[in-house]
Amino acid sequence: MYPINNLQTAVDLSGNKTYFLDPCSSFSNVRNDSKETFIKHKLEQIQETMISFSAALNICLKEVNELIHTEDVPLDQALGRVLREDIYSPFDLPPFSKSVMDGYAVNKQDLANLSDQHPVNLKICGHIRAGSSVIESLKHGCAMRIMTGAPIPPGADAVIKIEDTVSNGDHVQILRKTGENDFIIPKGQDIQQGQCVISKGTVSGPAELGMLSGLGQMQVSVSQIPKVAIISTGDELVSSKDKREPHQIYDINGYALLGMLQKSGALPKYLGIIKDNEHDLIQAMRLLDNYHIVLISGGVSIGDYDMVQEALLTTGIRKLFWKVRIKPGKPIFVGKRNEQFIFGLPGNPVSSLVNFILFVRPVIDKLIGKKNIGIPTGQATLLNDVYLSPGRRKFLRGSLQVDDGNVGVYIHELQQSGIYSTMLQSNALVEVPGSIQSLQAGKKVKIYDLTSLL
Repeated sequence: MYPINNLQTAVDLSGNKTYFLDPCSSFSNVRNDSKETFIKHKLEQIQETMISFSAALNICLKEVNELIHTEDVPLDQALGRVLREDIYSPFDLPPFSKSVMDGYAVNKQDLANLSDQHPVNLKICGHIRAGSSVIESLKHGCAMRIMTGAPIPPGADAVIKIEDTVSNGDHVQILRKTGENDFIIPKGQDIQQGQCVISKGTVSGPAELGMLSGLGQMQVSVSQIPKVAIISTGDELVSSKDKREPHQIYDINGYALLGMLQKSGALPKYLGIIKDNEHDLIQAMRLLDNYHIVLISGGVSIGDYDMVQEALLTTGIRKLFWKVRIKPGKPIFVGKRNEQFIFGLPGNPVSSLVNFILFVRPVIDKLIGKKNIGIPTGQATLLNDVYLSPGRRKFLRGSLQVDDGNVGVYIHELQQSGIYSTMLQSNALVEVPGSIQSLQAGKKVKIYDLTSLL
């Protein structure tokens, strides 16, 4: 370790800009380098161009070259999984015309003379319940007692609900004519044979499971669950299961990211904390080949002990980009090792979670073949005035409020990236272009709906 005790400023080669370096900074991360090389390295880091949010997201999505493998699972294990095949109906639904009421199946020709003053009497010539397999044809002048869900007998074209009849032995008196649709659901009215019922890329929810069961499909092809490793870095961090010293803080990112991943359909593994030691991180990365994605929080900025980027590049990871023109979450590092994604997220918990929402979640969605990629977005009416400093594109924490069908969003006052408590109060991010300095209540703003992550 070689301290620089006197140097406080350095001028770039053009002589146009002066950058201030910490007079107590060290060579701990650039061992065996000269002071001049160290300074040049720091200046290169400072001056590395930030890319736009849209450019960064496009890079991430374009780098998903192939979808994760598929597997066949039984229906009782398919909830929340992404379907990888189109589902076609092998038959009509309903497979037969059926009654939607308890009552009597009739032929409307037999009710031609029916009026309020002159009911019609019909002979009861059969009973049909749901699940009946053998049904006789309905003869003229007759009615058949029928239950909800039972098949309509040949010769019948209407159902009279039980409330509009009076039975008398083997006859029934019809008091009123049928209602709209004759209380019959025709064969194939819901779904026709050969129709695509569920398209691939759909996340299977309870409704999808019900439909699959109704089609007799008890096994489906779905995306495998992506495995994601989580590592937190920092000398100041300590696990929540250990005793905390006054100079330490408990790790927030590890479990916050674990929760985000579980809500995103991934299989996370929190591997704990690595201190600010380049060698330890390099050794850990060599053991993580079997994960689809690796998330590393902390150590991706330009501080003297921010060694994550250098360590990752040492292991052969190809850098896609570093630093995005957003706030919070600027110093994100994204790289790839073969088809494995590596995200170096800021150590600041708010920045880390915002980066996850904006970049990691879309990559997971595309990797598992989802139709809809990323957190749902929309428009909401701003409920309070907001004043901002121009610069980077901002993603502000806010709370959605629905009033009489109108969606509003309140942007929380404390937006510093070090204020984590507002994440507990927020169910939305509000995207604001970097040029905007103020927003007035009543304005429509773009929101990211985080309710699926809560």
